[in-house]
Amino acid sequence: MGTSWSTPALTTAGPTTYTLTCANSAGQTTNRTTTVTVVGPTTAPAKPVLTASNTYIPSGTSVMLYWSATGASACTLNPGDITTGGGTGSHAVIVNATTIYTVECTNSAGTTTSDPVTISTGDSGAASPDPNIAFFAAQPANIQPGSTSTISWATSNVATGACNLNDTPLTTASASGLWTTPVLQTSASYTITCISKTGTVVSRTVSIQVGTSAPASAAASITPSSIPTMQPLPRSNRALVRPSPIRQSVARSLGSWC
Repeated sequence: MGTSWSTPALTTAGPTTYTLTCANSAGQTTNRTTTVTVVGPTTAPAKPVLTASNTYIPSGTSVMLYWSATGASACTLNPGDITTGGGTGSHAVIVNATTIYTVECTNSAGTTTSDPVTISTGDSGAASPDPNIAFFAAQPANIQPGSTSTISWATSNVATGACNLNDTPLTTASASGLWTTPVLQTSASYTITCISKTGTVVSRTVSIQVGTSAPASAAASITPSSIPTMQPLPRSNRALVRPSPIRQSVARSLGSWC
């Protein structure tokens, strides 16, 4: 009679010994042992990737740091000496002055270190990128009464939820998106305003013209120059007129009297 059993996940390099003990009805026992060896990695972890939720923040505020390294058994964030098990982790840090962070990941074969990530604060003298409205347009920009238009936009370097589109219900707009106007009977203008993390404001306006159409074509008119000039027919197209026999006879009679 045979049976089987699965070990739990083995994460520590080295041997683990298991013993099976069996007994019969007479109380006799017998033992068998087996060893499972976890082979450790033969190379150091892959280079860790370290990222931040923001790289420019006001002094004294927090930022999230995230890291990942394939093949790591533990990682440590510095400065701070924050250690986590495994190859992935995250940690919120409060930054009072510009700070450079790295993460170091290890396994039994070695250690690797990420590229540095610099978190700048508002009082460090580092320049904050200006907010930018890269695209803001209405399609179509000319419509007939009773029609709608779609407004779309794309921005960068703006604070989360710090854009608004007026005059619309979107008092808080995402950094990029689109919005369809209600049915318009008259021309209208819409303005998007965005604020950066340091309070710099930028805005752009787009107009939608209602009732704009191409001018009607001018009525046809007749001028002397438009009347074609009559040209003489070619000789080949002229009618040939011959005198009738009666007129020929009269002409001969008159000629004999003279």
